[in-house]
Amino acid sequence: SVVSFSVPFFPFDLYGTGIRAELITLSGCQTAAPGLNYGNSFSLAKAFYKAGGRYVLASLWPVSDRLTKTFMVDFYTALKESGSVIHSYHAAVSRLQDLTGLPAYWSAFILIGL
Repeated sequence: SVVSFSVPFFPFDLYGTGIRAELITLSGCQTAAPGLNYGNSFSLAKAFYKAGGRYVLASLWPVSDRLTKTFMVDFYTALKESGSVIHSYHAAVSRLQDLTGLPAYWSAFILIGL
């Protein structure tokens, strides 16, 4: 089904939309970075999770396009092979750890979910 939103769109507009998705990937920068909404912390990732996404893959801060591509290719390759979102996330993070060794690169991506 298609859900439409009025302009301007705010993350909390997703609440109550009844999204039913196993995995939502937000590949833009800072999609899991907290903001402030009436005294409560929120993020676009949290809004998608609260709206019904079982898992939401997002980033806390800006990451280079090259590393994001590496992460996403590794994640989706592992997901295709294993079918496990959690296993695939760990595999992709591990690969970035091996490539960079720097937490600023591999810890930017987070997985929210059960």
